[in-house]
Amino acid sequence: MKTLVLLIAFVALGTIALGSSRSRGIRLASRLVSFVGFMFFGLITVACVYGMFALEGKGAGVLLFIAIPGGIITALFFFAFTSSRGTEAFAAQPLREQLDQTRSGVEAEIPRLERRIAAAEEKRARFWTTSATRERLRMEIARDQRMLAELRKLQAALHDPQRRSGVSSS
Repeated sequence: MKTLVLLIAFVALGTIALGSSRSRGIRLASRLVSFVGFMFFGLITVACVYGMFALEGKGAGVLLFIAIPGGIITALFFFAFTSSRGTEAFAAQPLREQLDQTRSGVEAEIPRLERRIAAAEEKRARFWTTSATRERLRMEIARDQRMLAELRKLQAALHDPQRRSGVSSS
């Protein structure tokens, strides 16, 4: 049973990954598989929860052991379905709107990342912070600073069309 649940969970995670594919056909197949998985496992979960309460005096509490993994798998398939729909909506937009949406996302992420770095540095500077926490914060700050540098490069490339296309003006 454990192997089957893990296999189905990997299928659900695979539909999440394939739902953001560039190919419309793969996104459509992912959306179909995730919808069927969501409906099937949702039905199983609802039936198990209903059975737990309907057959309460007859040891039906064991159905909880089926309902919990079923609910988790249902949630994974639902997330795969909705994220695939979001990717499809983004891909259906004209290129200019995609670019504007990407720009606004990058511009919103930069200040959020700067605030996160400042908060982590402030927490690391406290004298009661343990050495293990300081080390973890140091690694998080370094990772976030690298990410911030890459986001700034991406922001510059998004705003400068010549740089984005690789054309240099001489």
